[in-house]
Amino acid sequence: MHISEVEAFLSTSRLPHPQHVFIVNESVWGEVDGQVIYRGLQPKSRKDVIVITPHAIDETVPHEIGHTLGLHEMGAEVIGKLSAMKYHVLSCFPSVKALVEKHVEYEKCSGCSEFAKAHTYGDRVEHFRLKR
Repeated sequence: MHISEVEAFLSTSRLPHPQHVFIVNESVWGEVDGQVIYRGLQPKSRKDVIVITPHAIDETVPHEIGHTLGLHEMGAEVIGKLSAMKYHVLSCFPSVKALVEKHVEYEKCSGCSEFAKAHTYGDRVEHFRLKR
C-alpha cells in the first residue's frame, strides 16, 4: 500500500486521521501459534500512529484507526469492513464521491527526533506526517 492510497481512503472517511503513518516496505511477522503475517499495526502507547505493511488490504487503514479509538479486534474488524465497503461504493459513483471528499495530504518526513529509531532503517520504513 502506498501513501496515496491511504490519502485517497482518508479523504472519503470521517474517521480521525492519524498524525503519523509508517509504511514498512518488507514483511512484518511474528510467532503466534506458528507464523503470523501482519497487515498493519497500531502501537498502544501512541494513539496518533498507524503502521502499514506490504500485506495491507483496503480494510487495514480503518482497522488500525479503530484501534486508535480504543476498539478491540472485533470492533476494529467491523469498522474496517464497513469503511472499505463505503469507499468501494463511493468509488463507483465519482460525482457522489466528489461531494463527500475532503482533501487529506501527508508529507514524507526525512528525519525527526521523535521517531529517530524508525529513520535509521532507511528505505525499509517510510514516515509520513499529516499536513496541516
